Amino acid sequence: MGEIHEGSCGPGMSGLMLAKKLMRLGYFWSTMEADCAKHVRHCHLCQVYADQIKAPPNELHPMAAPWPFTMWAVARFLKCNIITRYGVPATIITDNAKNLNNKIIDELCEQFKVQHRNSTPYRPQMNGVVEAANKNIKKIIEKMTVTYKDWHEMLPFALLAYRTSIRTSTEATPYSLVYDMEAVLPIEVEIPSMRAETRKGRSRQKLEESRDAIGPYLGRS
Repeated sequence: MGEIHEGSCGPGMSGLMLAKKLMRLGYFWSTMEADCAKHVRHCHLCQVYADQIKAPPNELHPMAAPWPFTMWAVARFLKCNIITRYGVPATIITDNAKNLNNKIIDELCEQFKVQHRNSTPYRPQMNGVVEAANKNIKKIIEKMTVTYKDWHEMLPFALLAYRTSIRTSTEATPYSLVYDMEAVLPIEVEIPSMRAETRKGRSRQKLEESRDAIGPYLGRS
């Protein structure tokens, strides 16, 4: 329970979401929901980084961001993490930031024949879902980092924690919606679950079937 909540891939979710995630992984006991709620109430990081409902107002401070230097990183991310991993998309929708609308991005979209469209400014229905996801990921990173300098090292684990957590809007994990299967978490390797053991047996069965299918052809050669 502690590994799922605040482990290497733990997003620090609420007690109900923690119980749901444990059940999806194949773990269950009679007092699971109450134990998960109690564990979350005693979690120090959850109390520190909880939403401040009545937070006092603060002044806004302008910040100078290095937008001209981030366009190369955005182009590299689109090429290495999107196009080469999932294929060429038909359309990419971004906001109107300069690091997303420049000559380098235009050349990349022209190279792969991708339509680049911009969202409507000041329209929450367009960017609200993305901003809400970024807010949740930021909370997960805050709970994982020891110092603010190592946030980039924790980002992959925070993304895995977010992708393997159940979303209330879909009652499913983002990982399962993309791959039609649940990811195997580190805790399932340490404490084998029924789901992991079943998947292992299916993998062995498919391997044996593949060997039997190609066996005659290997004998001919």
